[in-house]
Amino acid sequence: MPQERIGSYLEVAPGVDIYYEDEGEGVPLVLIPGWTFTTKVFDHQFAAFSGSHRVICSIPAATGARPSPATATTTPPRPRTWRSCLNI
Repeated sequence: MPQERIGSYLEVAPGVDIYYEDEGEGVPLVLIPGWTFTTKVFDHQFAAFSGSHRVICSIPAATGARPSPATATTTPPRPRTWRSCLNI
């Protein structure tokens, strides 16, 4: 059974937080789940790659564990959101 990861929240715009999980060190590998999935869909990838890479998985704003404003899916733009995860 995969180890339970602990996630955090990152504010990507005023009032807009996204949930992410971050494990390992090295070259970043960013995993983005589909619309109805959570980070759990990547349990096996975290296990396989976190020994040699920094594995980051983020749930898009307004689709995850914390409510966000209705505009969160378009503001900020998703590429900027993913880039924010690399800077933590």
